[in-house]
Amino acid sequence: MIVGKHKEQDQKQPGERLSGSRRRLIRIVIMLPLLLILLSIIVLFTTNFIPSESMEPNLKPGDHILTLRKWAAYPFGKTPSRGDRVVFVLPDKVSQNTPNPDPTLIPGGHLKGEILIKRIVGLPGDKVQFFQNQFRLNGQVVQEPYEIIKEDLETSGGFLYAVDSPFTVPPGEYFVMGDNRNNSDDGRVWGTLKPEWILGRYVRTLWNEGANGRNSKKAKGE
Repeated sequence: MIVGKHKEQDQKQPGERLSGSRRRLIRIVIMLPLLLILLSIIVLFTTNFIPSESMEPNLKPGDHILTLRKWAAYPFGKTPSRGDRVVFVLPDKVSQNTPNPDPTLIPGGHLKGEILIKRIVGLPGDKVQFFQNQFRLNGQVVQEPYEIIKEDLETSGGFLYAVDSPFTVPPGEYFVMGDNRNNSDDGRVWGTLKPEWILGRYVRTLWNEGANGRNSKKAKGE
């Protein structure tokens, strides 16, 4: 009787091994797509932090945003569109004509290599101007299809471009502004955005860490 039981157990082992192989195969079939999705997310996207009010009311200080990398946002020679919110890095030197006594800063007070996000309002060849609280594109006042903050400007302040007179965007370059028009160091300060500075395009806001978050305190110098 004991021998018979051993024979029955031996007869079940191949089936059990096959069942184990099936389970492993099922796990692989389930996990592989998940791993591919995760890898795609890592390759296609990155995240960025919003430290200032320059893109209010649409993006707020403390926002963490999802950014589609440039090669995926603008593939096969595709170019940015008017209204795109682009993430970019400013180079060591932005303007040849702007006096800049502090070598660690660019015009507008930004650190060299700082990552920013602004909205594209002017395409190559466009004539742009933000004057008397109105945005003019190619000589026409434009009602922008997104919410912006624009209070009356008493003077042109530190704005060097596209305020006192229309500014023509050079070929292959873009003009950007913050949605918070009176609290944004943007193209009006340092000129046009070159395509090689672009890192990606805004996709969506993930969450806001609040005023007491680690990144928010760091941005305030706390």
